[in-house]
Amino acid sequence: SARAAPGAPGTPLHLARILAADWSNPRQARDFAQDWAHIHVAFRPLPTVIFPGEEGDGVLPAPAFYVESAYDITRGVPYKTGVVKLVAGAEE
Repeated sequence: SARAAPGAPGTPLHLARILAADWSNPRQARDFAQDWAHIHVAFRPLPTVIFPGEEGDGVLPAPAFYVESAYDITRGVPYKTGVVKLVAGAEE
């Protein structure tokens, strides 16, 4: 089967373009305050040189992010940080 273009729907690059943003849940936190805190999750793209493809292997560099999660009341103090690397699934 033919490989999808790098930014085509269903590819890691397509998902990366959607994720590269600040996300929060104010409506969920307001409507279900007893169950959900108001949080912010920021996906910051990392340079592709951090997770490059191997030369000549036909693999494109993997999109990766630095991710911070913080409560709305303490946005400057994240409670969780990490690095997320997006990879194509086994079906590809």
